[in-house]
Amino acid sequence: MVDHAGIDERQPLVDPPGPGQSLSAAGAPAQALHEWLRLFMDHIASKRDLALAVTGDSGATALVAQWHASMLDTASGLLDAARRAGDVRADLDVRDLLTLVRGIALATADRTQAGRLLRLIDR
Repeated sequence: MVDHAGIDERQPLVDPPGPGQSLSAAGAPAQALHEWLRLFMDHIASKRDLALAVTGDSGATALVAQWHASMLDTASGLLDAARRAGDVRADLDVRDLLTLVRGIALATADRTQAGRLLRLIDR
């Protein structure tokens, strides 16, 4: 059940021409990263119960693991571009960033607060 729950909704976050590809092509790396992270955060918040149930890698199936790898690749590309532009902290690690965003999504339903917390990554 975890394999297929929300897969259709997650695909636009990772598949061309998904937000990662179209946002990075827009030319504003920090804006592209933030927009994609907001989409990622909104997705997690909308699937709060599922996100809490799927913690760690112990229960990950091949499909979930593949999706996580795709999310990591997309986020890495956006983060690298924002880092090269000097728009985000140089010491950011993509796995830490995704963990932070997941935590924000699960900790608050207030989009304004979530946005403020997300801006902590800015340089």
